[in-house]
Amino acid sequence: MKLVALLSGGKDSCFNMMHCIANGHEIVALANLKPSESSHKYELDSYMYQTVGYDGIKYISECMGVPLFQNDIVGDCIVSGLDYVPTKNDEVEDLYNLLLKIKTQFPEIEGVSVGAILSNFQRVRVENICNRLNLTPFAFLWRIEQPKILRDMIDSNLTAVLVKVAAIGLNESHLNKSLGELYDYFMELLNKYGNNVCGEGGEYETFTIDCPLFSKRIVVDEYDVNKYGEAFAPVCNLRFKKVHLEDKNEKPGLTDDVRELLLDNSNFKHLEIIPPVLDHSKSNKIIKFESEKNETSNQILLESTMSIYNKEPYLVLSGVTSTKAYDNIQDETKEVMDIIDETLKNNNYEWSNIILMTVYIKNMSEFGKVNAIYKEYFSINPPPRVCVSLNLPENKNISIDCVCSTTKSDKKQCMHVQSISYWAPANIGPYSQSVVVNGSGYIAGQIGLIPCKLELPQCDTEEASLASETQMSLHSLENIVSVLPFKMRNDSVYCTCYITDPSYFTYVQEEWKKFMKSSVPINYVCIPTLPKNSKVEWQLILYNKNNDLMVLTDEEELALELELEDIVDHEVNIKDDTKRECLEYQLTETLSSDSSLIVNTHGIRKTSAFHYVSSVEYQDVGDVYNQEILEKATDALFDGLSKGIQSLRMKDNAIQLKIFYLDSTPKSIISEVVSKKCETIHYYGSDKILKPSISYIPVLSLPENTLLSLHLYGFN
Repeated sequence: MKLVALLSGGKDSCFNMMHCIANGHEIVALANLKPSESSHKYELDSYMYQTVGYDGIKYISECMGVPLFQNDIVGDCIVSGLDYVPTKNDEVEDLYNLLLKIKTQFPEIEGVSVGAILSNFQRVRVENICNRLNLTPFAFLWRIEQPKILRDMIDSNLTAVLVKVAAIGLNESHLNKSLGELYDYFMELLNKYGNNVCGEGGEYETFTIDCPLFSKRIVVDEYDVNKYGEAFAPVCNLRFKKVHLEDKNEKPGLTDDVRELLLDNSNFKHLEIIPPVLDHSKSNKIIKFESEKNETSNQILLESTMSIYNKEPYLVLSGVTSTKAYDNIQDETKEVMDIIDETLKNNNYEWSNIILMTVYIKNMSEFGKVNAIYKEYFSINPPPRVCVSLNLPENKNISIDCVCSTTKSDKKQCMHVQSISYWAPANIGPYSQSVVVNGSGYIAGQIGLIPCKLELPQCDTEEASLASETQMSLHSLENIVSVLPFKMRNDSVYCTCYITDPSYFTYVQEEWKKFMKSSVPINYVCIPTLPKNSKVEWQLILYNKNNDLMVLTDEEELALELELEDIVDHEVNIKDDTKRECLEYQLTETLSSDSSLIVNTHGIRKTSAFHYVSSVEYQDVGDVYNQEILEKATDALFDGLSKGIQSLRMKDNAIQLKIFYLDSTPKSIISEVVSKKCETIHYYGSDKILKPSISYIPVLSLPENTLLSLHLYGFN
């Protein structure tokens, strides 16, 4: 892909160009914004742009043999919040105008090289511009650990010198010294003061005088120093007075050793990828429901049966489908989205209030058509999304669940990284990696894409593909959580694992257990297909009370603490996990009226957040089961759930109930029994009954002869 590189002259912008070339791209233009002559300033106080050293940019262009385009910075920082929308006279529009000019002259340019490491402020604005110009941002340094980046820069023969210092421990004497000369000292400052070793906190700025992409090296002969600020941490910057270029013996370009060093970030050697032995006999053993002749099939057209939970701060819509049959999925998707739109408006919600979307489609090959309609309903910061295929009823091609919260946008933490990097798959489409709201973190479904390629691993066998995709998807999941205000293994409260073949169940169960090292309620379900024909997808929910906007009074805190202590002292099947700050409920029971049915219930309570998973195994199963067994299984499933609700003392606000059932089973039977059972299950210490939004999810298979499983969650 042909790219334009955003060039400040510093180490990060030049090093990212090296990564772009190592990944097979070509730099065909350089873009730089500088202070205007009328400003009479060498350095601007800009959130977006490094301007120290701008007068040396022309030398980098000459050393690379790549044309340079420079514009003046005429705007100011008008939009100071993290999110950005195009705003007149904002400094971001200066970059938009520059890139528009470059793209007009070089229409073959498809992407932008961006040297961002930690700054969401800069990344969000560059991504906004790229979206408007239909360009792909490449930020290969994004979220790599700073000591590793700095070491890699030095080891790959990039030479950058300090042209500005502005932190404790740095002064005029460090100007014009190279990264290699200062590496050990930077590590001392990290250990002593917590300084960012790559200068991400504004500790210092650099100018690149040599790198493998240069045909000549830049030699600084004379420079002036400007010094100002406080004595213990003065601000000093360097301005070139005399510079010359010096020929190099070697040809410009990356050597094999340097290329290997850079691409080491993308091969994920540290992941333990051991292909499993798959038992494909499980793929052929899928339990089927034995229908009566007059039984209504699950595949007959059903009217739209949207289920709603509506109590502030949550609105949950489940099973939103069209009200009629369509001959194309675009029109059907539009009606479903319009139904959601009308329901939101009728309940005083907006699209920006949605915090999680789960999209079920019958034919994954039509995903692009669905996405084209779907994206029209969202602007910046769309919610995280899960998209999987299901065997929906005959004349239904799409069904959507969505969870909404009244929490204002400025109180939500939404992460929508659209840049290509080694960190995690870029969400170029209309969904974010995550959102944090009301103490909970909702993560978009993660499949095993290689982040820097947005492709699945290429493997010779099915087993190797499954292992690679599983490890890659879990790695991306962990990287996403690592930048959120959660601890992966302490704060995870629920996960859904989707696979596409029953023979994968054992492997993904074992890998999840090794990966988490803690017990988390999880549903494993087998469905027809996943995006990009991947084999596994994970969708995670986390909770930590420190992220909750609702602050308890001292009296409420004491009452909660006493209640939790009382649960530990008096309830059975409860584990007090002090490290994770949660109470865990687990119970396995054999049904007294039918010993072939075994109920497993696993619940977790973190402060006021509750998540339950319950499932029913049928031990004497052959190839089929009937309505009598199904009704017994459903009764047992909800009896297990009821015990968990009482033991963890859930008192109100179960917002959504997901029922995973085998797709040969008539939904009419499931929904009838579930509706009746919900009317008999009471919250702890109350005569209030469960009234969650209910989502019915037909799946190909569940683990270990399981007929039904569920996920219920909510908040006291």
